[in-house]
Amino acid sequence: MAPWIPVAWVVLLFVSSFRFTGQRSVNAAVSGSASIENAIELAVYAGIGFLAAVRLLWRTPRFAPFGVGAFFAFSLLSVASVLWSVIPLFTLIRSMQLVALAMLIAVTAGLWNEGVRQRDHDWTRVWLWYLGVAGVASIAAFLWPNWQKDRWSWPGLHTGTTAEYIAIAAMVLLSMWVEVGWRISPRFRRFVPFLFLVALTLLMLTITRSALFGFVAGAFLIVWTGSRLRADRRFAVVGGILAVAVAGLAWFSEALVEYLLRGQTVDQFYTFTGRTDLWAFALEQLNEAALLGFGYGSARVILIDEFFWAGTGHNLWIEAALSVGIIGAVLLTVVLAWMVFKALKFQRTEPGPSSSMALGFAAATLVSGFASTALALPGLNFAAAGIMLAALSSRQAARVPFADPGSDGGTLAVVGAGT
Repeated sequence: MAPWIPVAWVVLLFVSSFRFTGQRSVNAAVSGSASIENAIELAVYAGIGFLAAVRLLWRTPRFAPFGVGAFFAFSLLSVASVLWSVIPLFTLIRSMQLVALAMLIAVTAGLWNEGVRQRDHDWTRVWLWYLGVAGVASIAAFLWPNWQKDRWSWPGLHTGTTAEYIAIAAMVLLSMWVEVGWRISPRFRRFVPFLFLVALTLLMLTITRSALFGFVAGAFLIVWTGSRLRADRRFAVVGGILAVAVAGLAWFSEALVEYLLRGQTVDQFYTFTGRTDLWAFALEQLNEAALLGFGYGSARVILIDEFFWAGTGHNLWIEAALSVGIIGAVLLTVVLAWMVFKALKFQRTEPGPSSSMALGFAAATLVSGFASTALALPGLNFAAAGIMLAALSSRQAARVPFADPGSDGGTLAVVGAGT
């Protein structure tokens, strides 16, 4: 039933990011002049939204999780902002993508809830495919180099976007390493630590500080709550990481500072590469429309006249406030907070891959959100948040025991059966 569900999620994770005809001006983007990539992206969202709408009309799922409701509210507010948007056509198109994603969340959670589809099987399949695509793109990056000011990137992508993909891939691999419930073979599990180290190395090559700090926060929670690690091992792992960090600061402090400065001055680093001036300007603009903002995605035209490099607010909450005001910023915060609360609850009572990854993703987003706009427009991070909301919204009561190949002595581990 509904075999398109995992395919839809994988496609949404990638379709908004890849470009093969070069960059376009902001004016072309907001005026409704669609590129080939935009046309493909919108067609994909329209198709998935149609399938989700049909499924919802045929059988509306019997659940009303708070997090999904908050996401629906944010999506509908974004659509409503067309009425006061400074770029109404752009706002309409992008906000309807969020509505399509919200419907897919509801359909996916409903199918998993009713047992029509097996949650953990779909979850593992989606993220294995994600790792496969990320692996191919990484290999291509070395065959067709795309270095941007000595920062490594995938072909056709901005370094920051590549870093976001790699950071999520690294968190997936880390979760596979320390969490039960992933439907992966023992042979693949043996390679997971090596693949994690490769992903971590690639992430460091991007020299994207927001992604790096976000990954550290997410990785800490994934390790600290990992059900395959006993309490003593958690302390040992975290202690070992801290010891390495202290040693690195003591012995390689000059190299680390040079790495983090990325050729900038200390003053530039302290201003987050000029972001503090951008944020001050954005807050001044918000005096005119603090409650409802200027329309979803409007930062693309509000900021660029003053800051030629700023297509977004470079801060999660400032971007949301410019788009849909304080109300929208609060709704996004509620979604992330609900993810953390729900994932922590599940990790205490019935740990599994979805709650493990949701913790890591939410923590990484909250940390990196201070200097980036991971949830500015539909794309990787909204899609990742969507599938995690769906997983956290499905019941986790029906469970079956199985022997986790990576656990001590082959002891039985109880995991979600994918209700």
